[in-house]
Amino acid sequence: MKPFYNIDQAKRRNYFTMSQFHYHEYEEIYYLMSGQRYYYIEDSRYLVKKGSLLFINKYDIHKTVDSVNPNHERIVLYFNDDFIDHHHGTYKDLLLSPFNLANKQIELNLQEQSYVEQLLFQMIREKENSQLAGRELFFASLTAQLLLY
Repeated sequence: MKPFYNIDQAKRRNYFTMSQFHYHEYEEIYYLMSGQRYYYIEDSRYLVKKGSLLFINKYDIHKTVDSVNPNHERIVLYFNDDFIDHHHGTYKDLLLSPFNLANKQIELNLQEQSYVEQLLFQMIREKENSQLAGRELFFASLTAQLLLY
């Protein structure tokens, strides 16, 4: 498998519930910018609020569901093991350790939210400008910073 990474931002102003559970062959970090959601991962349900990070391991069955207020904005970061191996192989176990925790959710305070959002927005800018030299390497370093944080 070749290194894979992507980041996606979505703002929804109406009800949105994933129609079915799914899984994939890559890790996923879900960050809620605004609103509130329910997130099901395997046998657990999380009430996700603004400033929450979720770590969904590859092959974990998951989906999101509306809560009381349907309006929300989220950023989702995806990458596979080969992406981490390629750029940070020596530190792979350390970097992927958040995905192996029993509790998949971290709720950030305002200062932590600001830092995480800054990293995620830099990743989005990198994705949007495909002409930048060293784009994948910079994206990999931002991913490592997020995972270490």
